Amino acid sequence: MEQKMHLAQRKFLLLGSVILLGFLFNLAGCSAASRAPVIYEDYATLQQDCPVLLADHQAASISGALNVRDTTLCITDQDGERCQILLGYEQNGLDIWMETGGKNGMDRLPDPYKSYDLVVTADDGQELGYNDQVTVRLEPFNDPQDGEQVCSFRVQTILRSKIVAAEGQPGEGAVNLDVPANLPWFDSGIYVNQGQRILFVPGFESYNLQDNNPNWDAMSYDMYGISETVCETNCAINGQDYGRLVARIGDGQPFLVTQASSEFTLASSGELYLAVNDCADCYADNSGNFDLVVYLYNEP
Repeated sequence: MEQKMHLAQRKFLLLGSVILLGFLFNLAGCSAASRAPVIYEDYATLQQDCPVLLADHQAASISGALNVRDTTLCITDQDGERCQILLGYEQNGLDIWMETGGKNGMDRLPDPYKSYDLVVTADDGQELGYNDQVTVRLEPFNDPQDGEQVCSFRVQTILRSKIVAAEGQPGEGAVNLDVPANLPWFDSGIYVNQGQRILFVPGFESYNLQDNNPNWDAMSYDMYGISETVCETNCAINGQDYGRLVARIGDGQPFLVTQASSEFTLASSGELYLAVNDCADCYADNSGNFDLVVYLYNEP
């Protein structure tokens, strides 16, 4: 009887040790999986650190402009379909791999941009376009290329970048905005502070200012609106062409945004509002969006 009791005690202790060991392994695994990503400021350093991140099973995070080349490499492997996209720009960008929604025509893009036909979506399900500012969490992995293992990155999460700012608490960063053409004033959700620098960079979205009449088509890319068609009376800004991008800070005076003068120091503080130039009672028949990226940063 005593021998059986000793045997039962040993089994209990052994089982307890196994459970404790398993718990510690799970705890270690959960700890590694839940570690915050290493935040990087530039692509070159991130690429250089790829082998170290891979060895440490460590994710990384970096922000930048999303770009899809005209020659996009897509493959199908055990992880499903994934495509190689560029974060940043050709001169100093970073190639990353991500699961995608396939390809389509993207006919709204003008030549030569129609070749950018890859559908990329953010984690919120919204489609991302050329030059959209995103923040991505990346997982390093060994990618077999030409018989060699090359340290590469695949996307874990991809989020649209945001600017978080409040009165007296200047925020910096970049954010994508689709300004509806049918709203007199669109609230950007960005609070800007006097003395900050702001830059507007247009994208490639099309919009129309008169019931889809092709004579009233415009595109945000050139920022010209409906060229040589002046809005004269009761407009966001009188004496300027229809469809031009206009901005307002709080209840202040509207001002015109053009490619030639899209970067400047802010003279006042308040919520940033945007619109396409039109007469006050003419917005209802407009359609489409003015696509742009807003960069906000503090003076050095």
